[in-house]
Amino acid sequence: MGGQGRNVEKRKSFKIQNSKRYGQQFQAASSGVLEFCANTISRDALKKKYLAFKCLIHIYKRIFKLDYDKVQIRFIQSLASYSIISYLLQIKDRFNGNIMIDSKGRIIHIDF
Repeated sequence: MGGQGRNVEKRKSFKIQNSKRYGQQFQAASSGVLEFCANTISRDALKKKYLAFKCLIHIYKRIFKLDYDKVQIRFIQSLASYSIISYLLQIKDRFNGNIMIDSKGRIIHIDF
């Protein structure tokens, strides 16, 4: 049988926010691939790490300090993009454990 009948893996890259690339691996409908997202932390882990802060805005001000204004714009742009896409595609089951924040302040949704 050789290579016949096996699922062929395909790679696809796409750009998010102009320069950052994320790769996806597509396999059969019953299989999946785990991908590492470098320089990210889940919103849940971030809140646990900064217990003294009640709100995400205070955590952002603490972490990003002088770059806060630029980071706030990045956060707003990424939040707006994901909100529109989630609404149009009717993506449910969003919670703090599958919303990641990268080192530039952008949000990244995982676990669809």
